[in-house]
Amino acid sequence: MNNVLDTLATIGTLIVLGAPVVHGVVKYLRSKTKNNNVQLFLGWVDQAVGSLENSDLSGTEKKYKAISYVSKRLAANKLVGKFSEQQISAAIEMAVNGLHGSETSNAEPVVSNNQPEQAGLPTIKNYVNGPVNGGVK
Repeated sequence: MNNVLDTLATIGTLIVLGAPVVHGVVKYLRSKTKNNNVQLFLGWVDQAVGSLENSDLSGTEKKYKAISYVSKRLAANKLVGKFSEQQISAAIEMAVNGLHGSETSNAEPVVSNNQPEQAGLPTIKNYVNGPVNGGVK
């Protein structure tokens, strides 16, 4: 009977002492996964903006295509819901601004800062629930 109690006490002690370590490892892995997801997302945004920058499309069409590309990549990698539509739009704007940098260019911006979001732009929902508002699945 004494051996059973000693064994249970040892197991209890290990659990109490090991719980903070396990918790720390789980937090680290969760933050590393989130960081990797953000890096993937930003890479897809850069790819979309870079490939559309020299196209003959208008600013709204470029943004539509960029949102469409990024949304497809998020859906394909099961990351739907990890990034809001506002985050996608802002990341695209930042990528465009970064691409243009401080240079003065006659190139048309994707969407000017003083215009509201265009109705009918694709959303993540288009790629989860099927085409909505003319979205492509």
